[in-house]
Amino acid sequence: MRSLFAKLSLALLVIVGLLGGSFFVLTQFGTRIYYEEVTQRLNAEIAAHITNEKQLVVGGRPDGEALAALASQAMIINPSVEIYLLDLDGRIVGHALPPESVVVERVDLAPIEAMIAGEADMPLRGTDPRNAASLKIFSAHPVTENGALSGYLSRRRSGA
Repeated sequence: MRSLFAKLSLALLVIVGLLGGSFFVLTQFGTRIYYEEVTQRLNAEIAAHITNEKQLVVGGRPDGEALAALASQAMIINPSVEIYLLDLDGRIVGHALPPESVVVERVDLAPIEAMIAGEADMPLRGTDPRNAASLKIFSAHPVTENGALSGYLSRRRSGA
């Protein structure tokens, strides 16, 4: 194994292995980013549509029945969908999940406002209400009552 041919073969094998491994890692990363961006762009319009489907805030208070009905309809179409109603400070004021599964009380509004304003590059990640240590892609739309902004609807996928 001390021949020049063996040494060159081993060096070539190591180089090809490193290049192949690097290509694999970059492909996996790029595919994940692409999937997240496509998912976020497709779901952005859905958040707007479902916000206009029902009046989620009545008299300045969240309508729990309307939110539960909306979440139920969304989960029939896609069981991995989570819907959160946020107030103007980012506090979660309504959702249709088991109470113990939501571990944060407030989400950062900066990504939500950037998405709504169209000022952010996608994929855009925001606070995951079910895991305070992670960020997740989402879609969002403002919620209005009598033409005034009263909060935000945030739609996330539990698997994304």
